[in-house]
Amino acid sequence: LSLRGRADAPALTLVTADGGTQSLTFGDLDARSDRLAQVFVVRGLQPGDRLAFCLPNRLAVIDVWLAAMKLALIVVPINVLY
Repeated sequence: LSLRGRADAPALTLVTADGGTQSLTFGDLDARSDRLAQVFVVRGLQPGDRLAFCLPNRLAVIDVWLAAMKLALIVVPINVLY
């Protein structure tokens, strides 16, 4: 994956709840999505399964998308405004 190829490169800077910032590298995103992918596997998801989620625009959305792509899941995002 291209995430691993640039693991040390900056990917995101987030504003934290206390008003500070947190920076993540592509390697950080790769590791986070690997952990979530393991959760999906333990819960029985297999390639081709559909994964629906309803989340506001947060870091968790990136984690879910990357983990799902790693497992060849079909992502079904649900708009939080519905």
